[in-house]
Amino acid sequence: MPTTLPVRTPNKPKPASKSVVARPLPEGFNIWVACVGLAGTILAAFIYYFGGDSIGAALFLVLAAIVIVAMMRTCAADRRGEV
Repeated sequence: MPTTLPVRTPNKPKPASKSVVARPLPEGFNIWVACVGLAGTILAAFIYYFGGDSIGAALFLVLAAIVIVAMMRTCAADRRGEV
């Protein structure tokens, strides 16, 4: 059995922060997202009411959402803390 207390080791140094300042969104990006969403909703409504195709309308809304998400992922404004 040990008869002495364990030696306290010094704390590990913390690495320097490598966070990157987020760039602002491109000018007019919010308007572009609103226009794509509104146009997708209106076209899906036309497909649903005039064509009677509920599956096609749902797929069109999903496609519009995928386009918006793809554009937001390529925009580097929401990448906080990444190098």
